[in-house]
Amino acid sequence: MNTKVITFIVLAFFSALVFSEPTQQLPTKGTGPWIVNVYYKDLKQLQDYANQGDVWKVERKAKYFITSVANLHEYQQLFSYGFTVEVNQKQMEYKREDDLRRILDKSSSTGIKSIPGFVCERTVEETFATIDSLVATYPTLVTNIDVGDTWEKTHAGGQSNGYDLRVIKITNSAIAGPKPKLFVTSSMHARELAPAELNTRFAEYLLNNYGTDADATWIVDHREVHLMLQANPDGRKRAESADTNKRKNQNNNHCSGSNTRGIDMNRNFIWMWNQGSGSSGSVCNQTYRGPSAQSESENQAIDTHLKSLFIDARGNNLADAAPDTTTGVYIDIHSEASLILWPYGFDDPSVIPEAPNHDQLQTLGRKFGWYNGYFPEKSNELYGADGAADDNAYGQLGVAAYTFELGGDAATFRPTCNYVDNTLVPDNLKALIYAAKVVKTPYITASGPDVEALGLSSDYVVAGTLVQLNGTASDLHFNNTNTSVAHPAEMSQNISTIELFVDEFPEDAGSTPINLSATDGNFDATVEAFSGSIDTTGFALGQHVFYIQATDVAGVTGVLYARYFNVVNAADLGTLSGTITDATTNLPIDAVMLNYNGLQASSDASGHYSFSSLASTADLMVSKQGYASQAIGNVSIVASQATIQNIQLQPLCALLDESVETFNVIADAQTAGWSHGKSAGVDDWAINLTNGNSAPHAFSTSDPGATTDKWLISPAMDLTADSVLSFWHKFGFEGNSPYYDGGVLEIATNASFNNWVDLGNLSSVGGYNVTLNSGNPLGAVAAWGGSQSTFQKVEVALSSFAGTTAKIRWRMAADSTVGGTAPWIIDDIQVLDPSACSAVNPDVLFLNGFE
Repeated sequence: MNTKVITFIVLAFFSALVFSEPTQQLPTKGTGPWIVNVYYKDLKQLQDYANQGDVWKVERKAKYFITSVANLHEYQQLFSYGFTVEVNQKQMEYKREDDLRRILDKSSSTGIKSIPGFVCERTVEETFATIDSLVATYPTLVTNIDVGDTWEKTHAGGQSNGYDLRVIKITNSAIAGPKPKLFVTSSMHARELAPAELNTRFAEYLLNNYGTDADATWIVDHREVHLMLQANPDGRKRAESADTNKRKNQNNNHCSGSNTRGIDMNRNFIWMWNQGSGSSGSVCNQTYRGPSAQSESENQAIDTHLKSLFIDARGNNLADAAPDTTTGVYIDIHSEASLILWPYGFDDPSVIPEAPNHDQLQTLGRKFGWYNGYFPEKSNELYGADGAADDNAYGQLGVAAYTFELGGDAATFRPTCNYVDNTLVPDNLKALIYAAKVVKTPYITASGPDVEALGLSSDYVVAGTLVQLNGTASDLHFNNTNTSVAHPAEMSQNISTIELFVDEFPEDAGSTPINLSATDGNFDATVEAFSGSIDTTGFALGQHVFYIQATDVAGVTGVLYARYFNVVNAADLGTLSGTITDATTNLPIDAVMLNYNGLQASSDASGHYSFSSLASTADLMVSKQGYASQAIGNVSIVASQATIQNIQLQPLCALLDESVETFNVIADAQTAGWSHGKSAGVDDWAINLTNGNSAPHAFSTSDPGATTDKWLISPAMDLTADSVLSFWHKFGFEGNSPYYDGGVLEIATNASFNNWVDLGNLSSVGGYNVTLNSGNPLGAVAAWGGSQSTFQKVEVALSSFAGTTAKIRWRMAADSTVGGTAPWIIDDIQVLDPSACSAVNPDVLFLNGFE
């Protein structure tokens, strides 16, 4: 079929849909399927539906959940629960684009090579190929374990020949155990693409950084990390192209031949199977629990492997707690709700007690939530779900068990690659790395302090000299957004000691700590800077490692943090140094950041910088705010020699320099080329006369407690490859995980300045800090949200738009209820570029200091 004809058919189908306001009236056109927002009156109404229905995501504040209905009959069934319903226009638009991508991809002569439109998220075959590659590359560090077969592999007539259920075990086989264990399963629900990709990238992080990153190395040496990347490969294969809403496995004995065939694996585990709420006995329901407990080969394989890793540390009664010393962590990764969940979850909280280890589970859950920004809560805080994986692990064995519900952008289960690469993976890798560290005693260690910004004076040290180290210990790393009288915020303790271990793993018997000092002279706060030195006299030449751990006054020691350093002969070490000056004034520049072959340095007050390293050749990267960044290629450090590399930096002058001080009302800004507007709510952009950053005046707009979409737009500017935007802002938007209201930054470069592109992923300083809830005009996107009570700087490189004329837009959006605590204040806006400078010293021809 012709591609243009296919496009027309898809567009025509979706244009026939009528999107309605919440009501108990059916859509007047179209036959489905529809993605809908279902509004509930109270929690009981939601729980009653969740006992049988497929709840995709709950928007608590607006009191609705997102789900899908296949036809008018299913749409009408929602009315029988007393719900009001509307078609989710954003999700339907995204579905239209997704379907179009898949149709066009199928019509291409090149065939399907990946998930259509989602090249960043690997197919089942690509995931397994990655496993094979990792095993071949790191044979002593990773093992492939076949733990069972999928339904289609054991039954003829499926869509494929089925798959082996594969677990990769990551640990250094040269170091004897036993070792504390982490087990992570992902994409148990077929339509959830991101969990498997995150889990795969976690494996790649640990293995690809072994030997170069000290933390990754000690985790692989002293932990066992077991990862089931594709927990439901039969169903996932179906979801990749044919049925994007596929949730269950492919068991064709139940609701055979339909898109809802199979069993919900996360309702089929043996512990408390069909003894609570949140699963269905109807074979075609998306939460169908199966004919019997653990009837599915996939569930049997996961449960068997689980029991091979962890001992049974808990009694048989609901009130039997596991000991505080219980080892191991189990995590099941799903999407998409931005949640950290823990047991019990098999029934509504009004029916069952909390888990006896609830407080310890909560502490670690809040720690995970600090790292990835997700809302921490019991699994059943909204509604119950029996036969689930986290309950199964904790209930049977007492192991610390969690569900990560990954966040998402506009796509509920198929997030964009930009979001996956720049938000979802970086945020959640931090949480998974912490999980691997804490597994020895998770019920104890999670309440201890963490270490930030661990630094060294140099990665290369001449034997017999000192290497200086520094960092910060904090006992505040908890997401305390979900608190109550019954569950108050985590208690933070003062730091009491910081211990250093050199070339001795602290968990080994006989390791000897060195106590470090607080930078201010006393350990008397919950956050403490520390410093110390290592005398390398007598050290063998080569790579060495140091470990840091912090302890609080409650006597709890946190997880380990590590760094490598190298001891060398003076004759093997060369230096790279020089002076950095302003290209227009020839004056020295301080605080310039330099990067060379993984090493970092900064210039002092006289503009001088210096690196020490083994012989090498690499690019020297130079940057400082207010100057054009510079890359000097193929700079060599030679053993026993001093290489001099003087540098001149070109200052960035202002294409735009707006302190707002000349504006008394917003009309003054309009006269100067600024504009403002709205598509929803009230346009109240104004000049705040008393609350600026460097001086009193600033741009300002409120968070009004009503549906809002409004913006402030800069004058037009001609950009080059060196253009950099900076501004200062503060805000008090409504929401605190979930984040309901917020602001974004956008750019338009087309002739009419109406095609706006988000700039958040280009921020080098002060980037987005939250993912918004989907109930506002921006949708579920990365943004600035929550509260920022003091001015913070934002810096964005605009090199991607070189050669264009551009305008910048600050855009604020809010949902329909509850306003923020403070306005969005924006000040000291600059777009700097060397092309705007007048040359003071035009004779300077060579910026690298050589003619």
